[in-house]
Amino acid sequence: MGSTPASMRFCMVTTFYPPYSFGGDALFVQRLSRELAARGHRVDVVHGTDAYRLLGGAEPAEVAPEPPGITVHALASRAGFLWPLAMQQTGGRPSPHAGCGPSWKAISTSSTSTTCRSSGAPAC
Repeated sequence: MGSTPASMRFCMVTTFYPPYSFGGDALFVQRLSRELAARGHRVDVVHGTDAYRLLGGAEPAEVAPEPPGITVHALASRAGFLWPLAMQQTGGRPSPHAGCGPSWKAISTSSTSTTCRSSGAPAC
């Protein structure tokens, strides 16, 4: 009779997420993530910062903390703006000459977010 649904975990994978965004789909993902967290679910958001920078986005002065239940993982490749272009040109598949692809390592962490950067080492 009126039992509470179990808490779930969600992972949002997106190109843009505030403040590394221009609006649109990034705001939709943020609002959806916040609503899920408000309902007691845990949400991980994984996004890249390279595409934002490639399109001329200014580096945000400050990243506002997310509400409890949301963890943001901002990824940045050592290849910089070349990474989004390579992914777009290959359909997201690495070249057979690219080894196993980059591995990512955290460059800064806090209780609500992790920023990662490619170490350039093969991931396999």
